Amino acid sequence: LIYYRVARPLAEGKELPVINLPDYFEQTKQKGLSIELSPDYSYIKNEKIIEKAKESHKEIYDQIVKFPRQCDRELLESLEKYIKDNDLNFDETNSSKIEITPSNLTFKSKKLKGLPDKTKQQRINALLQYNLYFLKTIPYVLLDEETLTQMATSRDIVGEKLNELFIVGKGLAFSSIKHKYIKNIVNNLPCNWDQPECKIKRRKAQRFQDSGK
Repeated sequence: LIYYRVARPLAEGKELPVINLPDYFEQTKQKGLSIELSPDYSYIKNEKIIEKAKESHKEIYDQIVKFPRQCDRELLESLEKYIKDNDLNFDETNSSKIEITPSNLTFKSKKLKGLPDKTKQQRINALLQYNLYFLKTIPYVLLDEETLTQMATSRDIVGEKLNELFIVGKGLAFSSIKHKYIKNIVNNLPCNWDQPECKIKRRKAQRFQDSGK
């Protein structure tokens, strides 16, 4: 860089002299841009780190694995109801500040009620953390017709693609997050005002979501 040092204000109508850069720098024949790419490893599965995490948190990991899967749906619904009733904003900024204990929730099934509070608390923490990760994947998941057809006809139950893992893991995601994903897709749809209007019957769509009819 070359700087001017001006001792006093310039008189009106005067201009600074033009600097001839070749007098200070050698010219080369090379032209263009120099670009350095840094890969983002945030969403790449690292088996070594996963194994280390299991070793470091074996007690918690064992509790999560032993948690009865048939209780997940009720626990998930209770969590989401508590978040909604208390007007808690579950997003990437505020999710880490949300603290929920088993005493905050209401359970119906005897099996879930009978579990130790420590086991329920660990599962609550795991579900909150999982939904945070699930929320972060939304901008990177595209489930177009071709992708869904390929997944439906594939013999592999679970693959390594984010789209496939998204489908498999959506059962443990909050409904509000799924709605954000749908809204993200709708907002990115191409618009053509020359096409006829399309009326959406929201009540009928809601009944279909609730009952499947």
